Amino acid sequence: KMLNEVPISFSRRTLLSIAQRIYDPIGFTSPVSLIPKLLLQQCWDKKRAWDDSRTEYNGCVKISLLMAKARVSPLQSLTIPRLELMAALIGVRVFSLIVKGLNQSVDRVFYWSDSAVVLAWIKNKQQWSVFVENRVKEIRELSYPDQWRHIPGINNPADLLSRGCSPSQLAESRWWEGPSWLQQPEREWPSSEVEPEVEQIEQER
Repeated sequence: KMLNEVPISFSRRTLLSIAQRIYDPIGFTSPVSLIPKLLLQQCWDKKRAWDDSRTEYNGCVKISLLMAKARVSPLQSLTIPRLELMAALIGVRVFSLIVKGLNQSVDRVFYWSDSAVVLAWIKNKQQWSVFVENRVKEIRELSYPDQWRHIPGINNPADLLSRGCSPSQLAESRWWEGPSWLQQPEREWPSSEVEPEVEQIEQER
């Protein structure tokens, strides 16, 4: 069981954890338990930090869900674009909360929405209705318009929040890791250019 739990990337912390798992007071497994101890000694000798990987080069792209937040739609009738706008606002608020809890800076940020109307509201500096204007204003305070991109609904993990899902659907990697193309270079991502319906945009003037 212990061998099945051995991580692919080793650090001083993981090596120490492995070395301490082996309980062998009479030394039957000494030849085996000696290996992680020797590797740990090498890490000490090279003055590696506790979480530095022993592998010098790593080409792995890691994507992980950090936080999610869902709200039930209010009882009063709201249009789909307005609900999507509220979702976008929740997104920037959640990221702002995450950044405050991190001990490191974030180089680049992308926000995704499957609503072309919401993206048009965020990116165009025009006067909208009070409802839209107030929410767009806060979104712009917490993000930049050029950070926003369009994602096809079929690829949007957040759709699981809006529709609900079964436990088996929740186990899908799309919820935890996002669409598979996120692990590719940015130039290979789907085009974010999409034409919104003008009538829906103009309704909020």
